Amino acid sequence: MINEEKNVTKVEENNELIDNLTEEERQVIIDQKIPPEEVKQYQRIYGPISICPACGKLSFDVTGYICNNCGWEVDMEIMDGDNRRLEMFRERYQWKERRMAPADYINSKDIREYLRDYPFTPIERAWLIYQCKDISIAQKHAAWNELIETTEDCAMLERRLFPAQSSLHAFLCRFMELQNEYVEDLYRNSPNAVYELVRVTEDGEWNTCGELFSSLDAAYEYANREYETADEIVIAKHRLDEDYNFVQGYFRPGKILMDVTILPPKCMSRGEADEYSTVFRGLWFEFPTPFKKGDIIWDPGKCNGYLSGPFVMTGIGTQGLDESAARFQREDGDNTDMNARGYFRDMNGLIYDATLSNYMDCEYYDKELTDTERALLPISRFYKGKIDKAELERLLREAQPKDYVPLEWYLERIR
Repeated sequence: MINEEKNVTKVEENNELIDNLTEEERQVIIDQKIPPEEVKQYQRIYGPISICPACGKLSFDVTGYICNNCGWEVDMEIMDGDNRRLEMFRERYQWKERRMAPADYINSKDIREYLRDYPFTPIERAWLIYQCKDISIAQKHAAWNELIETTEDCAMLERRLFPAQSSLHAFLCRFMELQNEYVEDLYRNSPNAVYELVRVTEDGEWNTCGELFSSLDAAYEYANREYETADEIVIAKHRLDEDYNFVQGYFRPGKILMDVTILPPKCMSRGEADEYSTVFRGLWFEFPTPFKKGDIIWDPGKCNGYLSGPFVMTGIGTQGLDESAARFQREDGDNTDMNARGYFRDMNGLIYDATLSNYMDCEYYDKELTDTERALLPISRFYKGKIDKAELERLLREAQPKDYVPLEWYLERIR
């Protein structure tokens, strides 16, 4: 009884650290013996605190997300009080009402279904969680913790961008610890720091305001007010007393923190910075995909500019590479080498061949091709073996603008 009273007193004394808690939520904190400082960190990283209706444990009430303890989806009530934006958010991102399977973390819907029953290794699963674009930091931590609890530990072999890691589990724990530190830094108001609205994305278009703010909340509120339909808000915290030093947060509607990146301060060790910034990015995998040579695919996340829109796929991963290049990718490749190659068509009708990274984001192009994009069809048919080179040349001459690079330059590269 005395200990419980002390716990109650401690919660009350630190009330300024804990926002908007009901008596029931306070009691759960007491029963679970969670320090108020930890509750504060929960709120900053995960959002408002709530009690999961399934397991009864303290969880994070982030709209559309699952309980970080049992996997139950949290009550979907709030989205900054704006139901219209909530509906827009739910339509754009298809949240699952169950614990996610390994394949659910794949960004591409087509590869996701193709690899539904694929036997992923623990390292592959950890990387898929890391690269998933539609889950928050909170969900990633819950998924990694579950991975640690349910899989045997293993080592990570040395690759070009990072040294060997003796324990995957230990690396994941350290990565989450560092990420929590950077989140705390992002939210912490500092006298020698300003916040910049780096980018607001609306339907693939980027906007910036060119203003500086004294706090993260002020920057976010400005973006939320001025860009009502924003689906991503990127805010950077700059320290004025150090050169090239910032921490940057990526938010989705509802102030949900999806990712945090850093430019490390001088006090951070090189090894610590590398551990956070390069290990996951230094991994390389060759997952099977449903795509065949000649398929028209695209990366839905690239809405505008270079490498955006549909393209005729001519190779993925090590397909079509000589043995030397393929061996380099397997031994020393990183995420940027997990690419798809093919022929693109720009808005002016120019055909160009290029390499797109990362192929795990690609999907079949299921939209109707525009007039300029229809020139991809004969290239697709050629690579599928449906027409010969002469017929390809005839069809491309009809579609290629005459004031651009001579068609012969492309025909020599199409084999």
